Amino acid sequence: MLVPTDFSIPADYAIHYAIGLAKKFNSSIILYHAFIPFESGFYSYTQSTKENLETENNLIKRLDKIKEGLLKKNKQLSVSIHVDRGPESIRLVEFCKKKKINLVVMGTTGASGLKEVIIGSFTADTMAKAPCPVLAVPKDCKFKIPKKITFASDYNKMIFYLSNFLLNGMTRLNLRYVFCI
Repeated sequence: MLVPTDFSIPADYAIHYAIGLAKKFNSSIILYHAFIPFESGFYSYTQSTKENLETENNLIKRLDKIKEGLLKKNKQLSVSIHVDRGPESIRLVEFCKKKKINLVVMGTTGASGLKEVIIGSFTADTMAKAPCPVLAVPKDCKFKIPKKITFASDYNKMIFYLSNFLLNGMTRLNLRYVFCI
């Protein structure tokens, strides 16, 4: 399961929710972050490369620190990290396809616009483009086994992913209802 983080409080809630799911499904967690590489006409290629490498190393250290904290409290978890270069909305979807990710768990912050008010623009964009289900975790959400799931779809490719998720998840989660809208 992929858990993108921007190191915000809502992302922390998603990480902790993902821990509960990982324990329930005995699955691994990949902590993920993407950044836009620094480029400037005022810096040489060498200087820009150095800046980007430094940024990437700092992000790896931050993710490693989160990973170490999670493993201290949850020794049985399998947690890895990944840092990508490029726009997160594009790179995250590519990473999901490449690694055959079966679920993205991410925090919500809210933004502007109707659906974005509820879940945040990046989360809405990820839900629209990801090749797998995306679980949006609101701020202050504590892990609890879901009893009901609402699945919004344009019935494009997502019905395949939903059926796989439900076949594997309904019995383990003891789901009674799944609403498709």
